[in-house]
Amino acid sequence: MLLGAGPMRALQLGIAVGLVAGVLGLYVLARADMGSAAASVAAAAYAIVPYRLLDAWVRAAYPELLATAIVPLLLVAARATAERTAGPAGAAVAALSALLLLTHAPTSLFAIPLAVAYGVYRSTRAERGSTMRRLLASVALGFGLSAFFWLPATLERGNTEFDRSVGPASYFFYGHHFVELRQLWETRWGFGESLPGSTDGMSFQLGRLHWIGLLGAMVMAWRGPGPMRRELRFWLAATAAALYLMTAPSQWVWRSLPLLHPVQFPWRFLVVPALASSLFVGALVRLGDGRPATVQGLLVAFVVGGLAVCYAPYATSRRAPPGLDAKVSPEGLQGWTGAHSVWLPRGARPDPAPGPRLQAVSGAAAVRLLDDRTHRLAARIQAEGPVGLRARILAYPGWRAYVDGAEVPIRPDPDTGAIVVDVPAGDHELRLRFGSTPARSAGLLLSVSSLLVGAGLFRLRPAPVSPPAGS
Repeated sequence: MLLGAGPMRALQLGIAVGLVAGVLGLYVLARADMGSAAASVAAAAYAIVPYRLLDAWVRAAYPELLATAIVPLLLVAARATAERTAGPAGAAVAALSALLLLTHAPTSLFAIPLAVAYGVYRSTRAERGSTMRRLLASVALGFGLSAFFWLPATLERGNTEFDRSVGPASYFFYGHHFVELRQLWETRWGFGESLPGSTDGMSFQLGRLHWIGLLGAMVMAWRGPGPMRRELRFWLAATAAALYLMTAPSQWVWRSLPLLHPVQFPWRFLVVPALASSLFVGALVRLGDGRPATVQGLLVAFVVGGLAVCYAPYATSRRAPPGLDAKVSPEGLQGWTGAHSVWLPRGARPDPAPGPRLQAVSGAAAVRLLDDRTHRLAARIQAEGPVGLRARILAYPGWRAYVDGAEVPIRPDPDTGAIVVDVPAGDHELRLRFGSTPARSAGLLLSVSSLLVGAGLFRLRPAPVSPPAGS
């Protein structure tokens, strides 16, 4: 928008960036072991894999869509770290880990460990210990870079409804959203919600051609081209683990690991099979190795044509479902998100009816707004006696009030949780300003310190190590 695009165009450009960057990242990830032709087909498969289309066109999950573009790049950086002892690769892991945490924290909960495991797997047996240490140090630096976000989000969690939002009584409780295996094969496409059981209104299919790629990879992992076998084995194992965590038999894992609860939807693990099976689709092209160029070309055309035939119906424009306009009207959206308690500070019960930004709730006063922005509010107050003024701003930590430049206490309104300020009689200037808290200041300090460390790490000259056996 700063470059001149309107809100809708900016959103469309963001979707395009998510889709295209993911394609480029997967191409770089696949090319090292599969070659350019197979990597190109794998990238095409990732461009149109159903789960990424679900994020873009059904769920409107734009942060997660961007996360699916970051994950392949993080894997490339982890692999590069396994092949070097220092330098830009480690800094790239740190930067991409931080970017993933800032973009979509639920995906980072499993994608960052996946990247560490991948980097260790790609190193030689003798180097695995040192690779693990380098990767963990880089990830720790990534957490430091993003501390301005996650540290206050963690320390100030008690001021929110977060714990309730992932509890058994909430829609977002993981136990309500396990997937049945048959849903991974079904091609029914919908625009509804995720529901308990198999009655979901949206599709969680892996994709028919991606299933074929997975079956092909199970053979090629032991009988395919040498440099590719080891890579396929890792991704088969990662796919099996992700598919297990999406289904009800894995409930014991979810109960044992509360850190998984913010993922909310077990089917979010489809990010891993979507990426891996796209690599498998690209690997199908290698079945033409050693055959005439015409045969290889026909094989590529067959696979790419199969992608278009299988998935084009989900990527093209469709007629809006009946009754959708009423659900996505400004009033309808405000009713669902604007006052949903899950997104609000603890104890907040905002008044959904229109009303003045600042009004007297005790006493009488004339109020004239001078400035009204998301992070500050200023008004001129003329009161005949002491007056209590309520702003339509929730009393979340960080807000401060000033009367004629002197800070005064803020108290939450018992009915709505909004900010209430007591102003004495007379003509006064009231200012509300959203500022820092100890947790936010500590997070910012940690991020700045990590940035300085990362800059030094980037300047270190990398030293190559031996490639893993079989590569």
